[in-house]
Amino acid sequence: MNGKAVCIFCMLATMASACLTENVFIVNIDGMRWQDGPATGNVNVPFLWDSLRPQGALYTEFSNRGITITNAAHSTIVTGVYQLLQNNAACITPIRPREPTIGEYYRKYAGAPADKAVFISGKNTIWRYPVSTYPGFGHDCAPTIVLSNYSDTVTWDSAQAVIDRSHPKLCYVLFAEVDEAGHSRDTSYYIGSIRRADSLVWLLWQKIQGDSIYRDKTTMIVLTDHGRHDDAHGGWESHGDWCRGCRHVLCLAVGPDIKRDTLIDLARGQMDIAPTVGYLLGFPTPFAQGTVLWEMINSYQEAEAPNRAELDDVNLSHTFSQSRS
Repeated sequence: MNGKAVCIFCMLATMASACLTENVFIVNIDGMRWQDGPATGNVNVPFLWDSLRPQGALYTEFSNRGITITNAAHSTIVTGVYQLLQNNAACITPIRPREPTIGEYYRKYAGAPADKAVFISGKNTIWRYPVSTYPGFGHDCAPTIVLSNYSDTVTWDSAQAVIDRSHPKLCYVLFAEVDEAGHSRDTSYYIGSIRRADSLVWLLWQKIQGDSIYRDKTTMIVLTDHGRHDDAHGGWESHGDWCRGCRHVLCLAVGPDIKRDTLIDLARGQMDIAPTVGYLLGFPTPFAQGTVLWEMINSYQEAEAPNRAELDDVNLSHTFSQSRS
């Protein structure tokens, strides 16, 4: 290990040790348009707006800058690299991301068992095997994958069962019903699904805070994978292009290391989630192309944060494999 690698390794370790977070939940409300969610304030998402937002940081200019469909978006979030993937629904062999996911990084670098990194997917056909094809990762360090169905209440039941059974340190929960409702073209069903997902996210946070293993040691990041067409491009009944309705998405974080009652208007994107999770839990994400969401973190000191170029100069995958051998 060269001197620069040692320096950056120590820098990452020092920053991670400053975090109070020991567990991370990523919760994704699939297919909710910003205009129909946070933009309504407490009308459609009263728990996100009135209960969670004051406890954390909400990004007002967070974007999907890749392909605004399910498999590509979720895979980008968990890898930190734009994944230009079609959906899996019609494919016998799952279409998988190239680069490692946070579940793989966590298991490999922390030496964690499979039940400590769990992905729960309500998209049981479209996003059914989020495990990379990257050599040295993939199957050998895959997270546990729990396939639910588009019913958010069923996914909520699955999440509760996973928590009670294994208390994962890293958990991704995909609530799928808002997107299903959007494609149904039923306005009441679509808006009702948003309100139901909002309440389930709040119930999940209450369960986390009511659990002695998680209480005050867990960060929850609430996202949307993609929005839906804005009114100038066909309206909320579909999605998949570059209009602002499809690209403008939710990102809200709460937890012991997250600034409270904070609105952030910096332009950020889905590639930034994976390195942020790695920072909070103290593992590297060497192939991720995003950057840590430093501005939402309490302990952020700009002078102490390594920049992307410094990290790219060091092959962190080699560094950590050597340190563990």
